[in-house]
Amino acid sequence: MAICGTIEETKSADGKFSMDLNYFGTFYPIRYVLPKMKAQKDGIIVLTSSQAGLLGIYELGAYSAAKFALRGLAETVYMETKHLGINVTLALPADTDTPGFKNEEKSKPQETKEICGGGGLFKPEQVAQKILSDALKGNFFSILGFESWILSLLCCGMSPWKNPLLGLLQFYTMGPLRLIGMLIQFNFARIVKKIHNAKEKSK
Repeated sequence: MAICGTIEETKSADGKFSMDLNYFGTFYPIRYVLPKMKAQKDGIIVLTSSQAGLLGIYELGAYSAAKFALRGLAETVYMETKHLGINVTLALPADTDTPGFKNEEKSKPQETKEICGGGGLFKPEQVAQKILSDALKGNFFSILGFESWILSLLCCGMSPWKNPLLGLLQFYTMGPLRLIGMLIQFNFARIVKKIHNAKEKSK
């Protein structure tokens, strides 16, 4: 679930709740299963982040921060356990048609709806099948949809990679994709400014 609101409007308790739910709700189970997986030298760990774990999104600050934290956790666990036969997958789903999403839509501001709307809305079954497939293949990122693919290339940074061809694709497309990323950010800023100005005029 995501609690919407600007950073100054977000209550400290809500920020803590988001971190407890999204980050610590993943951190503690991983700590529990790791000794068993290390002992058997086998296992797959899947962390469910979000596209909001790759870039900050208007009025989703607490949620984005918690989902960003999952990426750091995933990359660390990957580095600590890869040599022991344990695979780690970080799922980065777009908006998914769940009860939590429907509840989030009730308080989501127009700016956020327009920014997030381009990625489409996926069925839970589609997302689950893709995550399972990527986890079994040993992919670090699990993505679904064109926008997720572009974002994962833009934000690959120091993330682990398995496929040499994907590594080459990331290498050769990083420059042009940076320009695309700048255009995306420009569009996001335009959306926020447009709606802000409309609200000011209506006062």
